[in-house]
Amino acid sequence: MRLLFTSTPLFGHFLPMLPLIDAATRAGHDVIVATGPDLADEVTRRGLTLWQVGPGMAEVFAHRASLQVPADASHLELLRRDAIALFGWPGYQRARELAPLTSQWAPDIVVHESADYAGWEVGAASSALSVAHGYGPHLPHTLRRPGLTSSPCVPSRAALTLAKPCPRRSWRSLTARCSTSPSAPCSGRARP
Repeated sequence: MRLLFTSTPLFGHFLPMLPLIDAATRAGHDVIVATGPDLADEVTRRGLTLWQVGPGMAEVFAHRASLQVPADASHLELLRRDAIALFGWPGYQRARELAPLTSQWAPDIVVHESADYAGWEVGAASSALSVAHGYGPHLPHTLRRPGLTSSPCVPSRAALTLAKPCPRRSWRSLTARCSTSPSAPCSGRARP
């Protein structure tokens, strides 16, 4: 199975994903990590395949500093500017570079940390199962919603299904047939 892990190039966003990345690698799956240049050494030091995409954090902070802010900007306006500058703009840049790579490689699962816009985008644009990896309380947009991600395999059971490679399937096919037993994640049995 092909797994693409995407992360904002910050240690606190990438490191919580390592146990799942290591489990996927040990189980024999093809794993690629896509992130910015700031984590390139960390990813390659661990023997992982890297797709270096998007700007480095120095460029991100320079971009943030260049943004014009009205002198009377409210706290909420400053938070909005910072969120867009630190996560939205660089995530968009990573997504633009990552989309053609993802299209060509065709991962089965895209695992992205919840703040990585690039992962959300390429996961939605591909036929891969898209999983938000949380490292704390889930943000409102990452919670399960009945009818959308009510399968026991999305996202909390994704780690359990890595033990046995599954044939390539579309998201709807995979989630409709996920087993409730970790010993048989791709049995073909419809979910309860």
